[in-house]
Amino acid sequence: MNTQRIATEFARILRGWMTPEEWAQMVAHDRASDSSTANDYCDANQALIDAFSAVVGREPWFGSDVDGGFATEAQVDADFELLEQVWRLARLEWTKGGAA
Repeated sequence: MNTQRIATEFARILRGWMTPEEWAQMVAHDRASDSSTANDYCDANQALIDAFSAVVGREPWFGSDVDGGFATEAQVDADFELLEQVWRLARLEWTKGGAA
């Protein structure tokens, strides 16, 4: 799908929501750890949703969308897996000094 585009947008949004010092601290931590501290500085999950929406043209499907009859479990699972891939790709790029 648009994994790379979403990852780039996710990192752009995060960077815009953090000060340069916060960004540098988060990247330094993420380079030395298996976990990310992005949520310590801002609502990184919302940034991920916003990036997904900007690229895909809709918000990701959630369990409540299944309950409301707007999406299937398979659609929710597919979006969740994509979001996981996006987070991993974006984190890999900012820890390796890539474009994100």
